[in-house]
Amino acid sequence: GLGITSNIPKYVLKIDFKNNHLVVGDADELNTQIINIKTFTKIDTDEELVGKTFSMKLRYQMSDIKITVSKEGNEEATITTEIPQAFVASGQSAVLYDKDRVVGGGVIRT
Repeated sequence: GLGITSNIPKYVLKIDFKNNHLVVGDADELNTQIINIKTFTKIDTDEELVGKTFSMKLRYQMSDIKITVSKEGNEEATITTEIPQAFVASGQSAVLYDKDRVVGGGVIRT
């Protein structure tokens, strides 16, 4: 219904509600290693997370993703994944684990 023709499938990369734009692209453009998290909350507010490696889940039944927290503070965090991830979308929850212990989480912002 977008009036776009292509020989390969196109995917929604971003929705810009403010300007009424829909950005589409190829599947490989969905991959990212940098994920920004808003409303980020740590379970132990005194625990330093930056520079440490944890596992993360974006969906309930997915395998753990190895990540490193590169920035954290002011209810936001930036994490870097070990392997590029596809289909990371704004509004998804991200939960960080240290083995079986939840260390924090929030909502993804792209």
